[in-house]
Amino acid sequence: MNRAEEFNPEPGAMIVWAGDSITHQRGCTQYLENFLYTRFHDKKLRFANAGIKGDCAGDLLERFDEDVAKWQPQYVTLLLGMNDGRYEEF
Repeated sequence: MNRAEEFNPEPGAMIVWAGDSITHQRGCTQYLENFLYTRFHDKKLRFANAGIKGDCAGDLLERFDEDVAKWQPQYVTLLLGMNDGRYEEF
């Protein structure tokens, strides 16, 4: 069995996309939503976007309760990291 076969969300499951500007712009997340809607059309999945431009990992942690946990999600994706290096040498 591959990993895709293991994912079987319950009806009405809430999925939150948490991240930075890449998440906020909804480009990648829309592809994922479309994929999940077509694979699980009978489950009426729900989605929330908690992407904020310029955020780094620490910023997301600070706003986690207000922007992510409030949705009481069954699944959360973390789509960030571009801003953590601040475009400088590590």
